[in-house]
Amino acid sequence: MTDFPNVASDFSHASDPACLVAPFKNVTTVIHAEQYGYSSAAWGFNAIFLPIMLTLGLLDNCAFIFVVYRVQSMKTITNTYLVNLAVADMMFILFAVVHKVAKIFTSPIQSDDAGIGLGGCMFIFLFLSAAYNSSMCFITAVSVERYNAVCNPLKMHQSQGAKRQTTALIVCALSWIAAFLVSATFLPSYADYQTTCYSWPNEKPFDNWPTVTRHCRALSLIADSYTSGAQTIPFFITLVVNFVLHYKTLRGLKNAVGRVKGDGARSERDQKIHHQTARMLVVNGVLFFALLSPFEFISLFVMINILVTGGIVIPGETLTRYIYIARTLTYINSMSNPIIYTVFCKRYLMAFKQAFGLRVQSKSHPPTLSTISTNNHH
Repeated sequence: MTDFPNVASDFSHASDPACLVAPFKNVTTVIHAEQYGYSSAAWGFNAIFLPIMLTLGLLDNCAFIFVVYRVQSMKTITNTYLVNLAVADMMFILFAVVHKVAKIFTSPIQSDDAGIGLGGCMFIFLFLSAAYNSSMCFITAVSVERYNAVCNPLKMHQSQGAKRQTTALIVCALSWIAAFLVSATFLPSYADYQTTCYSWPNEKPFDNWPTVTRHCRALSLIADSYTSGAQTIPFFITLVVNFVLHYKTLRGLKNAVGRVKGDGARSERDQKIHHQTARMLVVNGVLFFALLSPFEFISLFVMINILVTGGIVIPGETLTRYIYIARTLTYINSMSNPIIYTVFCKRYLMAFKQAFGLRVQSKSHPPTLSTISTNNHH
C-alpha cells in the first residue's frame, strides 16, 4: 500500500473532483484492502447484535414509562427522574445503533461516513452526547432525592407535593437544556468532513468498493482532547458525588430501622424494606458507573496520550477491541435500569404486574417509618 498527498497524478482512479486535492491511497494487495473493511465479527456486532440490543433497550424502557403512566402510586418525584433517565437511555442506544447500522449498510469501508453525511454525523453525535450527559444528571438527581427522603424526612414531609413536583420538572428541563448546550460544544470534534480517494485491487469484492470516502473527524487535536475531557471529567466528579450520597443514604436507612426496633413485627418488615431498598440503591448506582467506567477510562487515557505524545500508542487492533467491549457495556447500561428496578425492588415488580394486568397479590400493612421514607424516595 502506498499513500500520496493527493491524487492529482492518478485522477483516473476516481471521478470525484475532490480527488484532485484529497489524500489518495493506492491499496495494492488484498490483505491491506481487508484492513479497511469490516471483519465478520465486526459485521455481526453492528448488523445483528446491536439491533437486538436496541430492540431490548427500547422495549424495557418503554415498559417502565408505561408502568409509571398507568399505575397511580408510581407517579412520584423519583420516578419523574427515572422516566427522564429512561428517555435518555433510549435516545442514547437509538442514535448509537442507528449510526453503526447506517454505516455498515451504506459502505463496506469502516471509516466511511458518506452514507450519513456531515449533517448526519453532527446531528447523531449531538443527541448521543446530550443523552449521555443528561443521564448523569438524572442518576444524580435520583441519588439526591433518595438521600433527602431518608436523611431529611421531616423536611421532605413539610414540602408541598405540588411544589416538589414542579421543582423536579424544572430540574429535568434544565438538565436537558444544559446537556444539549454542553454537547453543542463537542461538535468541532466531528466537523471536519475529510475526503479520501482510493485505488483498490482489481479483485472481488474490492472492484466494487467506493473509490471516494468521507469521514467525520475532529477539526484539531485540541478539539478532540476537549471533547474527551469535557465528557470524562464530569463523569468521575458525578461518580464521587453519587458514592458519597449512596453511602450517607445507606447509613440513614440503617439508623431509621434501628429507631423502630421496639415493635418486633414492624422491625422485621422494616429490615426487609431496608435490605430491599439498599440492594436496589447499591446495584443501580454501582452498575451504572461500572458499565460506563471502561469507556471513560479509555477516553481519559486517549486524551492524556494525545496531549503528551501527539498520538495514540495503543496498537489499532487492541484499541478497537477495547472500544468494542466498552461500547457494549454502555449499551447494556441503557437497557439495564428497568430490569434492576423490577428484580431488586418488590414495589416496582408489583407495579409492573398491575400495569400489564398480571395477578397481583396485595397485602395490607400499617405504615412504618421506613415505608414512609421508601415511598417518598421511590
